[in-house]
Order: sequence, then structure tokens, then C-alpha cells
Amino acid sequence: MSAGARLFPAAAVLLLLPLAALRAADAPERPASPEELARRLNALPTPLQSADSAIFVSCATPERADLRWPILSFANTTRENLSDRLRPIGSSKSPLAIVIGNSKDPETGIRRRQNRVGTYANLIIDIPNPDTVDLDLLRTAIAEALLREDVRSRTGRYGDFRWPNWFILAVLDTVNNAEWQAAAYESLLAQREAGTVPTVPELFAGIAPPTREVAFFFARWVLGLRRQTPDGIDKLIDTPSWSSADVLGTLGDADWQAYLDLQKNTVFAPGILSLAQFRRWREAARQPADAKDARAIIQELLRGTIGRPKPLQELCTLYSRAYAAFIAGDEESYARLRIQADDAAAMLEQTLLATGSVIEKTP
Repeated sequence: MSAGARLFPAAAVLLLLPLAALRAADAPERPASPEELARRLNALPTPLQSADSAIFVSCATPERADLRWPILSFANTTRENLSDRLRPIGSSKSPLAIVIGNSKDPETGIRRRQNRVGTYANLIIDIPNPDTVDLDLLRTAIAEALLREDVRSRTGRYGDFRWPNWFILAVLDTVNNAEWQAAAYESLLAQREAGTVPTVPELFAGIAPPTREVAFFFARWVLGLRRQTPDGIDKLIDTPSWSSADVLGTLGDADWQAYLDLQKNTVFAPGILSLAQFRRWREAARQPADAKDARAIIQELLRGTIGRPKPLQELCTLYSRAYAAFIAGDEESYARLRIQADDAAAMLEQTLLATGSVIEKTP
């Protein structure tokens, strides 16, 4: 073994990846001569690596060399998102290797394998065709490999990592922008109304993964719970099994449903009002039973305008004036003001039907 290999085993092993990729590419064809292999290997650029040597990207053909950088950037972004939501992930002692293949077939999948040299081991992701690969699948595979390397670096075993892929993607989805999260809530609401949101026992049964939107809210809930204790995230990654007891402790389905109920008042995208959000808000503007009920309606409408654009706030003012007249016992004024408010609400709904949403940009 050379001095360089002794000092830098990870880099020494990973520099062999282009040759391994070439041999894999040659497998279906007539075996190349040693001279041909050497010529083709010399034509390949060396692997690109992250600043701390935690991720390496190589290619099986020179024509795909230009894709090394965008894929390395993609992998680094995935790693940063994981580190932001969990803990610092990735190490040069247990790096992740990504090999860009030379397939021309419209393959959307990836292949996972493990490289072992003596006591050294690392995970490798092969991308047969980077032009057609499913990016969410690739993102999840990169995150899973990084997490598995993280666990192995501390425990010595890859098998100690237990998360299902749907939960890994859901953790990554928690960095999505507010508009995506707001749309996810609308989907969640529709699923709740249809009675298709899995219960806690169903989420851990492993029968079928939840929808992406449900998975997002579940991950959001779990991460929020885990952050309440200093070592909560560490224990979540190192959980001995994917079970309700290991992930949620004593919490159960009632707590999960209560969390989902709380999302009703969450403003995911400040300054944005969708048609579905407006219709839910307008449902509160009911005919009051008495003065006490009218005061409760005013408070509910006011709470619903927090973080919403000015048109909804102005509409809330119209309804509040009508309810104030009702509380004062002025039925004539209430009827007149109520018509004005309902007419304005109908105009806003027509606008939302035409545009889909109202967006108020902050200066």
C-alpha cells in the first residue's frame, strides 16, 4: 500500500471509481483490452469533490464530465438541507460516492452499492442516465446514503439506520417554500375530509407510504417534538426501529390528530390568500344567534385575517361593522351592512376564481 493510500484511504479508494465505472460500462460488450481501458481511463477527468471531501462525483464517460459539477451541487444542497433540519451530516472519513453512468436509455432510477477495501467501506450511488433520472428519487437516495454513512461512522453498521424513504423525503420537504407548504395543507385538508389520512398505527405499519403532503406534516410534527430536548434529533436518527414507541414515545393517534387540527390557523405563506382559504374564512361569517355569538364571530374573523392580504382585512372590517350593529340591536343597519359585506365577499370570490389567489407583495 502506498503512503498516500495509508494517509488518505477514502480518497485513494474513490479515485478507483472511474475505473470501476468503465468496467461496468464494458460488461455487456466485448471486454476491452488493458491498453483500451488505460486509454479510456486517461481520458476521464478526476472525480470532483466537496470542499470537505464528504462527497465525490465521478463519471463513466468523458461526454458526461460536464454533469459532475451540477450533480455535486445537487448533492451538496441535499446535504445542507439535511444538516439544517437534523445535525451536521457528512464526513471525509465515510464519504458518499456518486458515479454518473453513460446509459442512453430513459432510465429514471438509480442503483445503490457498497464498496469495501479491507476495513474501509463506503456507499456508492450509480446514476445510469442523469438526463432522465427522477430527481426526488435521487435526492432521497443521496440523503439516505449520507444518513447511513453518518450512522455507520459512529456505530460501525449500516443496518442501524431505520427510516423509511417516504420519511426521508418528508424531512427534505420541510425546507420547501411557504407556497409549497400552503398547497400541501390544502391537499392534507382534502384528504382529511375524505378520511384517507393514515393514523399513527398505519404510518408505522409499513403497508403503504402516506401521500407526500401527509408525510410532510408528519415529519414536521416529529421534528418539532424532537427539538424539544437537546438530544432528541440524535436519538431519532439512531432509533433502534421504525416504531411508534421509538419515534413518538408515549404519544399516539389522538396527539397526531390534534396537531393536524392546529394547522388550521397556520399561515404558511404570509400575504397570500387562496380560494380555498377564503371559502373557509367566509364560513365563519354566519348569521349570529345572539350578541355573544356575534362577538365570537368577530374574533374568529379577525384571527383569520392575520398574515392575509389587505382585501381580506378590508372585508373583515365590513363584516365587523355589520356584527357591531347586530350587537347594538340595530337590525336595519345590520341588514344593510350585511348586504354590503356579502356583496364585497362575492366580488373577492370571483377574483379568486379567476386568478387562483391574491398575493400581497411586501415593499
